[in-house]
Amino acid sequence: MRKFTFCFLLFFPIYLLGQKTRVFNIKFSEQDFSFIKDGDFLNIVSKDGKAVIWGDTLDLALPCVGVNILIDSMEDYGGLTYDGHEVLVESNILVDYNSVPIPTNIHQEVIRSYRKKYTKKSYPEENVQFTGMHMMDGYNYLSFVVCPFRYDVDNKKLYLLKDLSLYLDLKPKSMPSNVSQKNKLVSLGKNMHDIVKDLTINGNELDIMYHTDSNITRPISMINYNYIIVTNEVLRPAFEKLAHWKTIKGKRSKVITVEDCCDAYPNMDPQLAIKTVLANYYFNNSMEYVLLGGDTNIVPARICYLPHYENTTDTPADLFYACLDNNFAWDANGNQIYGELTDNVDLSPEFILTRASVSTLAEAEIFVHRIIEYECSPKVEGWTNSILSCGSKLSTTRIKNNLVISDSQYQGEYVYENGVQPYWDGTLFELFDTYSDHLNGANYDATGDNIQIELAKGYTFVDEFSHGWVDVWRLLENGTVYNLDKAESLINNSYTTITTTACHTNAFDKISTDYPDQTAYYTTCLSESFIRNPNSGILAYLGSSREGWIYYSYLFDYKFYEYLLSGNDKQFGRAAMLAKNAYLAEISTTTFNTYQRLIMSLNPMGDPEMSIFTQNPQSFDNVSVSFSNGSLNVSTGVSNCNICISSAADFGDGYYETYNNVNGVILSGINTDCYLCISKQGYIPYIARVGNSVFLQNENIFRNLSVLSTNTYVGSNVNNSITQGSVSIQKGKFTNKSLNEIIIQNDFEVKTGAELEILLP
Repeated sequence: MRKFTFCFLLFFPIYLLGQKTRVFNIKFSEQDFSFIKDGDFLNIVSKDGKAVIWGDTLDLALPCVGVNILIDSMEDYGGLTYDGHEVLVESNILVDYNSVPIPTNIHQEVIRSYRKKYTKKSYPEENVQFTGMHMMDGYNYLSFVVCPFRYDVDNKKLYLLKDLSLYLDLKPKSMPSNVSQKNKLVSLGKNMHDIVKDLTINGNELDIMYHTDSNITRPISMINYNYIIVTNEVLRPAFEKLAHWKTIKGKRSKVITVEDCCDAYPNMDPQLAIKTVLANYYFNNSMEYVLLGGDTNIVPARICYLPHYENTTDTPADLFYACLDNNFAWDANGNQIYGELTDNVDLSPEFILTRASVSTLAEAEIFVHRIIEYECSPKVEGWTNSILSCGSKLSTTRIKNNLVISDSQYQGEYVYENGVQPYWDGTLFELFDTYSDHLNGANYDATGDNIQIELAKGYTFVDEFSHGWVDVWRLLENGTVYNLDKAESLINNSYTTITTTACHTNAFDKISTDYPDQTAYYTTCLSESFIRNPNSGILAYLGSSREGWIYYSYLFDYKFYEYLLSGNDKQFGRAAMLAKNAYLAEISTTTFNTYQRLIMSLNPMGDPEMSIFTQNPQSFDNVSVSFSNGSLNVSTGVSNCNICISSAADFGDGYYETYNNVNGVILSGINTDCYLCISKQGYIPYIARVGNSVFLQNENIFRNLSVLSTNTYVGSNVNNSITQGSVSIQKGKFTNKSLNEIIIQNDFEVKTGAELEILLP
């Protein structure tokens, strides 16, 4: 993809009180943009989405790009000047004003917003605007919006700033007298190092500015947890299974309850108590991921103030729990209206957070089982690497390749061409009101029924563009809808991740009684119906909990796919977080804008650490494992793997070792029954039990499992330190290789379709 070129020069003129100036050069090219004539008007489109519309309806529709500049933790913004070289790109043209934002919960035709009289001689007033400072995982960076264009109103000429020099003044940060420079976050950089490095134009300086100081005293924690699940006591048994699997995989996990959080901080409301506990895990452990395990009746959402152009609304913003800088409570003025501009909110998260909006133990079991099955024993028969892009007209039509297409098709193809196709060789299928590549062509309409047929085929991704409400994708072709009944009855034997620009379909905090004027009855939103349906195959859902926006939401879809498919780990939660981070520079500290609304209202549903298979899952076919007298020798047969060895009976508390990017390990002194897990992006994990004595008791096994031991004992009561219970091989192949013997006692079964293999020494 084409990218804007950023370079910088560094020098340190010394001003009063240690102020310094840095110079950053930014280059733009006409090749970065498409210039499309529409009568007398000119539409300027960024070819790769790096530049977007910005500002209110009094600004011209001149694309802007967000620029982030890393600064030292002891520096602050002191001012900015700039200059540049501009060239003429178009003459005798008119540039329209920004369009009025249109939400995707109503159908509204686009009305050209051009005013007969421009109010200024030249646009924009400033080509560079400072939008604020962000703190992420201990790193500080400044954000700016840069418009590389200038429109001369009198002469109807458009100019491009090809070379722009920013002169950034930095001053010492004001710090309380009792805070020293070494009083930095103990968790500095452990989660967002690479993210901040890529997010900032001078990210190559990160390790110099934020070098590790060995003199910093860090709290000692007996166990460092990478993954925290927040739920209640009722749902805890289901989420303990997920925590157990993540621990085996190499992300040590822990379940905490809302009840315990509230007991620990009785003077706080539940939201603040939960956030305080999570902050403690972040600062004192190695926490990278958080899953909110439950609907709002289980884990409450922080409802935040979020106005839009017609009225004021409130939105659940789970991002509240992951942002620890600035005002911790998101209520600086103390009026219990959260997330206002006066509340000094920072929207840069310190860790990756998602939600699984389930309400009962049975629903939690459905969610957990689907994630574990997908990660460790996915169904590979009939696997399709494909994406469905679908929807119907949102507000207007567009011209592309001399054809009239709906704006939904235009946006869907934009997302695919810029965010998907450059990084993935999967197959695209389109189902729009103005085009379908189905065999029946134009006769195959983008109706709710046909979308249901397509969802049942098991696309890897579905990117949906339509209007919506809490319980429905609506105003599809021929006036049809896709509603809760379809989501709840969907049978999809594969695994699918859904992204959508529709309004309200992820309003997990709402039910029909919240809308007394509604005649339809519903108890869940559309995303919840997908997630809770045991047969849907829907792994994750990324959509807005309030309004989606026609000119903006698709940009977040584009960024989600770009980060997911171009990254190494392919994690759903990380890609969703990065998609929102991509537009932090575009938010304003003085007025709410659409980017800020979407950053707060896009609440990802799914597992935060789950990696998505973007190709057919591969197997570790050449693994070599040997165990004898406490010595373990592992050769993965594949380069750059992750290996985790953890004690089985106590979920890793007694023994826990992880090795990343290795081809194998040789260990000695393994004197307890342990899990061995070999994992790598795109591979089905290899899982084994190793130890002098391996005890299988009270286990339902749904995956391939090898046992390498001196002695193996299988049954409902073979070890007094493990909860009694039967052993059932539900799925996969159970292979045992004991040097001495395997003893199988009562309450052991192998289900139809599963395999039992006993290898003699």
